[in-house]
Amino acid sequence: MKYATMSKYEDELRILAVAAEDLRYLLSKGYPRAGALKFVSDHYRLYSKQRHILNRTVIKPDIVEKRKNKIIECDQIPGKSLAIDGYNVLIGIETALEDYTLWVSDDGYVRDIRGKFNNFKMTDTTIIAIDKLMEILHQNQPSRTTILLDRPMSNSGNLAVLLRKKMKEHRIEGDALTSDHVDYDLKNIQSDIIATSDGIIIDSVSKVVDIPACFTKYWGINL
Repeated sequence: MKYATMSKYEDELRILAVAAEDLRYLLSKGYPRAGALKFVSDHYRLYSKQRHILNRTVIKPDIVEKRKNKIIECDQIPGKSLAIDGYNVLIGIETALEDYTLWVSDDGYVRDIRGKFNNFKMTDTTIIAIDKLMEILHQNQPSRTTILLDRPMSNSGNLAVLLRKKMKEHRIEGDALTSDHVDYDLKNIQSDIIATSDGIIIDSVSKVVDIPACFTKYWGINL
């Protein structure tokens, strides 16, 4: 039974790899993303989770290098001001803590495929994820840290209060705030570095750090 399960998993990865190559090709030729994704997914009879993986990880080739050139490592944070896409980063760390798969996308950024953002709830794992984030910030000492949370999300205000408390405990200068327009704020904030894996934000800023990737590296989690 174990062998059969592994064979099925490997076969799914093989099909995904072939489908990804086809999707990259269509995107490189200028085909609209939605139509290209549907065509490839239908052709290979991919189920919804596989389609979501393709959508999250396959990036139009002409923007891949641009995004990769913006990535900096966590050890380049010290002394720089940092703005964090709160839910994006915390969900990434939670995904790793809960032993779900994180995927390295074509552009080099680590992404989850659970779609947890739409129904995010604070759990014990959230608290652990916050502590891990604080450890990373404490180790790398940004000059100032601003954590932004989407106000419409349930309990964002309570989460911001908890983050401010944790920042104070770890002697991290900065604040945690809620906003109705986190994407816009992150694109326009006066910070040296933005922490996110959101492609729309990445395309609009100059330097990006992938904190969930730093977390997996620090704690020896294989991707």
